[in-house]
Amino acid sequence: YIPATFNITIPIALLMATLISWGRLKAETEITAMWASGINLISPIVWMIIAGIFFSFMTLIIGETLLPWTNQTIERIQLTILHQEPSICLEERRFIKIGQRELFIDKLNKEKMQLKGIYIYEYGGSFGVPKKAIFAKSAEYIKGYAGLILRLKQGTIHQVDEEDPSKYHILTFDSHTISLGGEENISEQNSPKSIDTMTIFELKKEIKKYKVSSLDIRPLLIELYRHIALPFGCLTFVFIGLPLGLMVRQKEKSIGFGTSILIVFIYYLLLKLNEN
Repeated sequence: YIPATFNITIPIALLMATLISWGRLKAETEITAMWASGINLISPIVWMIIAGIFFSFMTLIIGETLLPWTNQTIERIQLTILHQEPSICLEERRFIKIGQRELFIDKLNKEKMQLKGIYIYEYGGSFGVPKKAIFAKSAEYIKGYAGLILRLKQGTIHQVDEEDPSKYHILTFDSHTISLGGEENISEQNSPKSIDTMTIFELKKEIKKYKVSSLDIRPLLIELYRHIALPFGCLTFVFIGLPLGLMVRQKEKSIGFGTSILIVFIYYLLLKLNEN
């Protein structure tokens, strides 16, 4: 997650450095002394602008190389956790909705991973009536890649014939295995790239595809502009910090810190408002 913060931390650091350093020089009358000594201030100002350009391009390069890779890594880690621990909260005597199914458990033993009195209703038929129902006296469960796997014991499967509703089928079983939640999990191979993990060139390519298909390109455009605008916040903050630092009066050495916090707050508030 650390590289994702660079677009914010580096511009803030540059703004604070500019405001505090130039503000302190002004407050301690060093600027006046430099003018009196015939030292030209253009040179240090130019170096500050060069620093802003350098950090802007550095942040842009990080955003195009390291950031997409770390975002992909985060997604892989989250996907692995999702497969190991499916987001199905098992509770006693409560209907738990899992996709098109509802699960009811009479008794739950989390330590032994055992269930008693299991009811599973599968919907999808007309008039909200379950098209399939499974009842079992007991079951063992495991959480794995496919979601929640139940090994049902001593039960029955009740199913209405979809073509002829007057026909009703009942199947008795001693052991039956069923997987719940697997269809909600997305495999890593089939999952498309999110816009957070795309580079500027990949975003431009997607925008062209969306235009051909007459789809809304605004989310992609916003992300593309963010990729370019955020790194150049470094240069923007240097241009803001220089004149504000030179406006500091004597005995106002610490005002740069408070001013920079206020500017940063307004900048990122406007950024989020404009994104929305």
